[in-house]
Amino acid sequence: MKISGRYFDVYLGEAKKGAPPQVQITVSAKVSKKAVDRNLIKRRFREIIRLSQAACPDLSRAVSRERIPGNIRIIAIPGILRAKFKELKDDFMSAVAKFNNEIIN
Repeated sequence: MKISGRYFDVYLGEAKKGAPPQVQITVSAKVSKKAVDRNLIKRRFREIIRLSQAACPDLSRAVSRERIPGNIRIIAIPGILRAKFKELKDDFMSAVAKFNNEIIN
């Protein structure tokens, strides 16, 4: 399943049997040639995920009930460097809301 945000795409994939769910953050050189910029984006996403733990229990419950496969992959798209932290957080939260709507329906 794919959910697109303004600055990233979220893919839900299968986890290996018995393995816990994982969140993978991918920022390619197409986004920025500088490793410093790519690492900044990864740090921002880790912080957004940490801060949004209150909104993600629905996601965790869905994974544990095996309604979806386990791995979540976030892929940054070009243009993300222009985004402020608040914009990224709001975009991520709206993607989580879209995901929750997909699971419920």
